[in-house]
Amino acid sequence: NHILFIGRIGGVQTVRVDGAAVSPSAGTSWQAINPAGTDSVIGCSYAGSSQTNAFAGKFYEFIFLGEASANQVKADYQLVEGYLAYKYNLASSLPNDHPYKNEAPRATLSL
Repeated sequence: NHILFIGRIGGVQTVRVDGAAVSPSAGTSWQAINPAGTDSVIGCSYAGSSQTNAFAGKFYEFIFLGEASANQVKADYQLVEGYLAYKYNLASSLPNDHPYKNEAPRATLSL
C-alpha cells in the first residue's frame, strides 16, 4: 500500500509517493488526463501519446484540496500524507525528514 499525491504546487504538476517527490522518466511528463483526451487516468506518465508507468492497484481514499499558495499547499499535502500514513499504518514508509514521520498530525481548535 502507498500514499499517492498528484497535484500542482506553485504551478508545477507534482507526484509524490509515500511522502517523497518522484519524477517521470526522461522525455515523459506526469498527466492526470491523457493529452489526446481519450482517457482519464490517475498516476501514469505519457511520452507523446503513449501511456507508461500506469498505476495498477486499488485506491482506498481520495482527498481533494482547493487552490492555495505554494507554501500552504505543501503544508496541506504533508498534513494529509501524515493523516493517511497513520490511518493506514504506513508511517514507516514516510521519508525521515517528513514532518509527520514520528508523530501523527493533531487538530488544533481555537475557542
